[in-house]
Amino acid sequence: MKIQVLSDTHVGLSGAKVASELFLNAIEDMNENIKPYAIFVLGDLTNDGMLSQYSEYKNIRSRSIVPLERWHEVAGNHDVDYDGDINRFNAQIGPTYHSWSIGNLIFIFLSDESGVGISGRIGSSARTFTENIVQNNPDKNIFICHHHPVVGTVGYSTTAGYGLESDSDSWAKNLIQNNPNIAAWLCGHIHVGVRGDGSYPWHVNKYGAEFINVSKVTYNSTLSGTTPSISRLLQFRNGSKTVVVKFRNHEKREWVEEEEYTFELPFEVEGVPEEEAPPTPAPEVTDLTWITGATLSIIILAEFLRILHRERIRKS
Repeated sequence: MKIQVLSDTHVGLSGAKVASELFLNAIEDMNENIKPYAIFVLGDLTNDGMLSQYSEYKNIRSRSIVPLERWHEVAGNHDVDYDGDINRFNAQIGPTYHSWSIGNLIFIFLSDESGVGISGRIGSSARTFTENIVQNNPDKNIFICHHHPVVGTVGYSTTAGYGLESDSDSWAKNLIQNNPNIAAWLCGHIHVGVRGDGSYPWHVNKYGAEFINVSKVTYNSTLSGTTPSISRLLQFRNGSKTVVVKFRNHEKREWVEEEEYTFELPFEVEGVPEEEAPPTPAPEVTDLTWITGATLSIIILAEFLRILHRERIRKS
Protein backbone atom coordinates (compact mmCIF):
# COMPACT_ATOMS: atom_id res chain seq x y z
CA MET A 1 0.00 0.00 0.00
CA LYS A 2 1.35 3.39 -1.02
CA ILE A 3 0.54 6.64 0.82
CA GLN A 4 1.82 9.91 -0.64
CA VAL A 5 2.38 12.54 2.06
CA LEU A 6 2.43 16.19 0.97
CA SER A 7 2.55 19.48 2.84
CA ASP A 8 2.67 23.23 2.31
CA THR A 9 0.81 23.59 -0.98
CA HIS A 10 0.23 27.28 -0.10
CA VAL A 11 -2.52 27.75 -2.69
CA GLY A 12 -2.98 31.48 -3.24
CA LEU A 13 0.73 32.26 -3.16
CA SER A 14 2.19 33.81 -6.30
CA GLY A 15 5.74 34.57 -7.32
CA ALA A 16 8.39 32.87 -9.41
CA LYS A 17 6.41 29.66 -9.04
CA VAL A 18 2.63 29.89 -8.70
CA ALA A 19 1.41 27.59 -5.92
CA SER A 20 -1.68 26.34 -7.74
CA GLU A 21 0.44 25.29 -10.74
CA LEU A 22 2.88 23.37 -8.55
CA PHE A 23 0.04 21.64 -6.69
CA LEU A 24 -1.66 20.68 -9.96
CA ASN A 25 1.64 19.36 -11.32
CA ALA A 26 2.04 17.18 -8.20
CA ILE A 27 -1.50 15.84 -8.67
CA GLU A 28 -0.79 14.98 -12.31
CA ASP A 29 2.48 13.29 -11.35
CA MET A 30 0.74 11.15 -8.72
CA ASN A 31 -2.09 10.28 -11.13
CA GLU A 32 0.19 9.22 -13.95
CA ASN A 33 3.23 7.76 -12.21
CA ILE A 34 2.55 6.85 -8.57
CA LYS A 35 -1.15 5.98 -8.14
CA PRO A 36 -1.13 6.06 -4.32
CA TYR A 37 -3.87 4.43 -2.27
CA ALA A 38 -4.24 7.54 -0.07
CA ILE A 39 -2.93 11.11 0.07
CA PHE A 40 -2.16 13.18 3.18
CA VAL A 41 -1.61 16.96 3.19
CA LEU A 42 -0.02 18.13 6.45
CA GLY A 43 -1.04 21.76 6.63
CA ASP A 44 -0.63 25.11 4.91
CA LEU A 45 -3.05 24.02 2.24
CA THR A 46 -3.63 27.73 1.59
CA ASN A 47 -1.39 30.74 1.97
CA ASP A 48 -3.84 32.89 3.96
CA GLY A 49 -6.84 30.72 4.83
CA MET A 50 -9.20 32.71 2.60
CA LEU A 51 -12.37 31.19 1.13
CA SER A 52 -11.19 31.84 -2.43
CA GLN A 53 -7.97 29.93 -1.70
CA TYR A 54 -9.82 26.98 -0.20
CA SER A 55 -12.05 26.90 -3.30
CA GLU A 56 -9.00 26.86 -5.57
CA TYR A 57 -7.37 24.15 -3.44
CA LYS A 58 -10.48 21.94 -3.65
CA ASN A 59 -10.78 22.49 -7.39
CA ILE A 60 -7.22 21.26 -7.93
CA ARG A 61 -7.71 18.39 -5.49
CA SER A 62 -10.72 17.22 -7.51
CA ARG A 63 -8.34 16.33 -10.38
CA SER A 64 -6.88 13.48 -8.31
CA ILE A 65 -7.73 9.86 -9.11
CA VAL A 66 -7.63 9.11 -5.35
CA PRO A 67 -11.18 9.21 -3.91
CA LEU A 68 -11.91 12.15 -1.60
CA GLU A 69 -12.52 9.80 1.37
CA ARG A 70 -8.86 8.75 1.13
CA TRP A 71 -7.57 12.33 1.30
CA HIS A 72 -6.65 13.40 4.84
CA GLU A 73 -5.66 16.97 5.69
CA VAL A 74 -4.76 19.08 8.71
CA ALA A 75 -4.62 22.85 9.11
CA GLY A 76 -1.26 24.59 9.32
CA ASN A 77 -0.40 28.04 10.63
CA HIS A 78 -1.04 29.65 7.21
CA ASP A 79 -4.55 28.18 7.15
CA VAL A 80 -5.51 29.98 10.35
CA ASP A 81 -3.20 32.97 10.82
CA TYR A 82 -5.17 35.32 8.56
CA ASP A 83 -7.34 36.10 11.61
CA GLY A 84 -6.71 33.15 13.96
CA ASP A 85 -9.96 31.43 12.92
CA ILE A 86 -9.91 27.69 12.16
CA ASN A 87 -13.63 27.64 11.34
CA ARG A 88 -13.05 28.18 7.63
CA PHE A 89 -10.81 25.11 7.52
CA ASN A 90 -13.51 23.15 9.36
CA ALA A 91 -16.23 24.30 6.96
CA GLN A 92 -14.21 23.83 3.77
CA ILE A 93 -11.97 20.83 4.53
CA GLY A 94 -12.87 18.92 7.68
CA PRO A 95 -12.63 18.65 11.49
CA THR A 96 -9.77 20.02 13.55
CA TYR A 97 -8.69 16.47 14.37
CA HIS A 98 -9.68 12.99 13.23
CA SER A 99 -8.23 9.51 12.72
CA TRP A 100 -8.13 6.94 9.93
CA SER A 101 -7.60 3.21 10.45
CA ILE A 102 -6.64 0.65 7.84
CA GLY A 103 -5.51 -2.84 8.78
CA ASN A 104 -3.45 -2.52 11.95
CA LEU A 105 -2.34 1.03 11.11
CA ILE A 106 -3.93 4.08 12.75
CA PHE A 107 -3.20 7.61 11.53
CA ILE A 108 -4.14 10.51 13.83
CA PHE A 109 -4.49 13.92 12.18
CA LEU A 110 -4.09 17.00 14.41
CA SER A 111 -4.44 20.57 13.13
CA ASP A 112 -2.49 23.57 14.36
CA GLU A 113 -4.66 25.46 16.86
CA SER A 114 -2.26 28.30 17.62
CA GLY A 115 -4.29 31.00 15.87
CA VAL A 116 -2.18 33.91 14.68
CA GLY A 117 1.47 32.91 14.94
CA ILE A 118 4.07 30.55 13.53
CA SER A 119 4.47 28.01 16.36
CA GLY A 120 2.26 24.93 16.58
CA ARG A 121 -0.33 24.16 19.22
CA ILE A 122 -2.37 21.02 20.02
CA GLY A 123 -5.56 21.80 21.93
CA SER A 124 -6.75 19.96 25.04
CA SER A 125 -9.59 18.10 23.30
CA ALA A 126 -7.23 16.97 20.53
CA ARG A 127 -4.80 15.70 23.16
CA THR A 128 -7.52 13.70 24.91
CA PHE A 129 -8.66 12.31 21.55
CA THR A 130 -5.09 11.20 20.77
CA GLU A 131 -4.43 9.71 24.21
CA ASN A 132 -7.58 7.59 24.05
CA ILE A 133 -6.64 6.12 20.67
CA VAL A 134 -3.06 5.40 21.73
CA GLN A 135 -4.04 3.79 25.04
CA ASN A 136 -6.91 1.74 23.61
CA ASN A 137 -4.83 0.30 20.76
CA PRO A 138 -1.61 -1.04 22.28
CA ASP A 139 -1.21 -3.62 19.48
CA LYS A 140 -1.58 -1.18 16.54
CA ASN A 141 1.02 0.87 14.67
CA ILE A 142 0.12 4.51 15.31
CA PHE A 143 1.20 7.54 13.28
CA ILE A 144 0.64 11.12 14.45
CA CYS A 145 0.32 13.71 11.68
CA HIS A 146 0.69 17.42 12.52
CA HIS A 147 1.86 20.47 10.62
CA HIS A 148 4.69 21.24 13.06
CA PRO A 149 7.64 19.11 14.17
CA VAL A 150 8.45 18.13 17.72
CA VAL A 151 11.26 20.41 18.90
CA GLY A 152 14.75 18.93 18.60
CA THR A 153 13.89 16.32 15.98
CA VAL A 154 14.03 17.17 12.24
CA GLY A 155 16.06 20.07 10.85
CA TYR A 156 15.30 23.62 12.00
CA SER A 157 12.86 22.37 14.68
CA THR A 158 14.96 24.02 17.38
CA THR A 159 14.65 27.45 15.71
CA ALA A 160 12.23 29.70 17.59
CA GLY A 161 8.74 29.38 16.15
CA TYR A 162 9.48 26.41 13.89
CA GLY A 163 8.35 23.67 16.25
CA LEU A 164 5.50 23.07 18.67
CA GLU A 165 4.80 25.52 21.48
CA SER A 166 6.43 24.52 24.76
CA ASP A 167 3.34 23.01 26.41
CA SER A 168 2.30 21.04 23.30
CA ASP A 169 5.90 19.93 22.78
CA SER A 170 6.22 18.56 26.31
CA TRP A 171 2.92 16.71 25.93
CA ALA A 172 4.00 15.16 22.60
CA LYS A 173 7.38 13.99 23.90
CA ASN A 174 5.85 12.46 27.02
CA LEU A 175 3.19 10.65 24.96
CA ILE A 176 5.72 9.22 22.50
CA GLN A 177 8.24 8.12 25.13
CA ASN A 178 5.59 6.27 27.15
CA ASN A 179 3.80 4.51 24.31
CA PRO A 180 5.91 2.17 22.15
CA ASN A 181 3.01 1.64 19.73
CA ILE A 182 3.59 5.17 18.35
CA ALA A 183 5.60 4.45 15.23
CA ALA A 184 6.13 7.91 13.76
CA TRP A 185 5.41 11.63 13.80
CA LEU A 186 4.85 13.08 10.31
CA CYS A 187 5.05 16.85 9.78
CA GLY A 188 5.49 19.67 7.29
CA HIS A 189 6.07 23.38 8.04
CA ILE A 190 9.87 23.20 7.72
CA HIS A 191 10.67 23.16 4.03
CA VAL A 192 13.65 20.81 4.36
CA GLY A 193 14.88 19.53 1.02
CA VAL A 194 17.39 16.71 0.60
CA ARG A 195 20.05 16.67 3.36
CA GLY A 196 18.57 13.51 4.85
CA ASP A 197 21.74 12.74 6.78
CA GLY A 198 23.25 16.24 7.02
CA SER A 199 23.05 19.07 9.52
CA TYR A 200 19.34 19.62 8.88
CA PRO A 201 17.95 16.09 8.67
CA TRP A 202 14.48 15.48 7.29
CA HIS A 203 14.17 12.22 9.21
CA VAL A 204 15.49 11.11 12.59
CA ASN A 205 14.74 8.37 15.12
CA LYS A 206 14.28 9.72 18.65
CA TYR A 207 12.23 9.04 21.78
CA GLY A 208 11.49 5.56 20.39
CA ALA A 209 9.75 6.80 17.21
CA GLU A 210 10.54 7.98 13.70
CA PHE A 211 10.19 11.71 12.91
CA ILE A 212 9.75 12.60 9.24
CA ASN A 213 9.45 16.02 7.64
CA VAL A 214 7.69 15.64 4.29
CA SER A 215 8.88 19.03 2.97
CA LYS A 216 6.73 21.15 0.63
CA VAL A 217 5.00 21.23 -2.70
CA THR A 218 5.23 25.00 -3.19
CA TYR A 219 8.22 27.30 -3.09
CA ASN A 220 9.25 30.77 -4.26
CA SER A 221 11.79 33.41 -3.27
CA THR A 222 10.37 33.55 0.27
CA LEU A 223 9.73 29.82 0.65
CA SER A 224 13.00 27.89 0.46
CA GLY A 225 14.41 29.68 -2.56
CA THR A 226 14.60 27.37 -5.54
CA THR A 227 14.54 23.96 -3.85
CA PRO A 228 12.21 21.63 -5.78
CA SER A 229 8.55 20.75 -5.33
CA ILE A 230 8.78 17.53 -3.32
CA SER A 231 6.92 15.07 -1.08
CA ARG A 232 7.44 11.64 0.52
CA LEU A 233 5.93 8.23 -0.18
CA LEU A 234 5.32 5.67 2.57
CA GLN A 235 5.09 2.09 1.35
CA PHE A 236 3.66 -0.71 3.52
CA ARG A 237 3.54 -4.47 2.89
CA ASN A 238 1.56 -7.10 4.78
CA GLY A 239 3.73 -9.37 6.91
CA SER A 240 6.56 -6.83 7.15
CA LYS A 241 7.63 -4.39 9.87
CA THR A 242 9.62 -2.35 7.37
CA VAL A 243 8.29 0.92 5.95
CA VAL A 244 9.97 2.16 2.77
CA VAL A 245 10.16 5.97 2.57
CA LYS A 246 10.76 7.49 -0.87
CA PHE A 247 11.56 11.06 -1.89
CA ARG A 248 9.66 12.42 -4.91
CA ASN A 249 10.68 15.38 -7.04
CA HIS A 250 7.37 16.30 -8.71
CA GLU A 251 8.86 18.80 -11.12
CA LYS A 252 11.32 16.31 -12.58
CA ARG A 253 8.81 13.49 -12.00
CA GLU A 254 11.47 11.24 -10.60
CA TRP A 255 12.51 9.53 -7.36
CA VAL A 256 15.62 10.81 -5.61
CA GLU A 257 17.05 7.35 -5.04
CA GLU A 258 19.88 8.36 -2.70
CA GLU A 259 17.30 9.75 -0.23
CA GLU A 260 15.27 6.51 -0.01
CA TYR A 261 15.44 4.78 3.37
CA THR A 262 13.52 2.39 5.65
CA PHE A 263 12.45 2.24 9.28
CA GLU A 264 10.90 -0.42 11.46
CA LEU A 265 7.38 -0.49 12.91
CA PRO A 266 6.47 -1.86 16.34
CA PHE A 267 4.33 -4.58 14.72
CA GLU A 268 4.16 -6.40 11.38
CA VAL A 269 1.67 -4.82 8.98
CA GLU A 270 -1.63 -6.66 8.63
CA GLY A 271 -4.77 -6.09 6.57
CA VAL A 272 -3.67 -3.34 4.18
CA PRO A 273 -4.52 -3.45 0.46
CA GLU A 274 -1.96 -5.17 -1.71
CA GLU A 275 -0.65 -3.36 -4.74
CA GLU A 276 -2.15 -4.59 -7.99
CA ALA A 277 0.17 -6.48 -10.31
CA PRO A 278 0.70 -4.80 -13.67
CA PRO A 279 -1.54 -6.23 -16.38
CA THR A 280 -0.12 -8.80 -18.80
CA PRO A 281 0.49 -7.12 -22.16
CA ALA A 282 -1.87 -8.25 -24.92
CA PRO A 283 -0.24 -9.94 -27.93
CA GLU A 284 0.31 -7.71 -30.90
CA VAL A 285 -2.36 -7.96 -33.58
CA THR A 286 0.19 -8.08 -36.39
CA ASP A 287 1.73 -11.21 -34.91
CA LEU A 288 -1.65 -12.93 -34.70
CA THR A 289 -2.43 -11.99 -38.31
CA TRP A 290 0.86 -13.46 -39.50
CA ILE A 291 0.28 -16.67 -37.54
CA THR A 292 -3.26 -16.99 -38.89
CA GLY A 293 -2.05 -16.47 -42.48
CA ALA A 294 0.78 -18.98 -42.11
CA THR A 295 -1.53 -21.57 -40.58
CA LEU A 296 -4.02 -21.15 -43.42
CA SER A 297 -1.26 -21.63 -46.01
CA ILE A 298 -0.16 -24.88 -44.34
CA ILE A 299 -3.75 -26.17 -44.30
CA ILE A 300 -4.20 -25.40 -48.01
CA LEU A 301 -0.89 -27.07 -48.90
CA ALA A 302 -1.76 -30.15 -46.83
CA GLU A 303 -5.14 -30.44 -48.53
CA PHE A 304 -3.52 -30.09 -51.97
CA LEU A 305 -1.02 -32.84 -51.17
CA ARG A 306 -3.80 -35.09 -49.86
CA ILE A 307 -5.83 -34.68 -53.07
CA LEU A 308 -2.74 -35.26 -55.21
CA HIS A 309 -1.89 -38.43 -53.31
CA ARG A 310 -5.47 -39.72 -53.64
CA GLU A 311 -5.41 -39.16 -57.42
CA ARG A 312 -2.18 -41.04 -57.79
CA ILE A 313 -3.61 -44.01 -55.88
CA ARG A 314 -6.79 -44.01 -58.02
CA LYS A 315 -4.83 -44.00 -61.32
CA SER A 316 -2.55 -46.83 -60.19
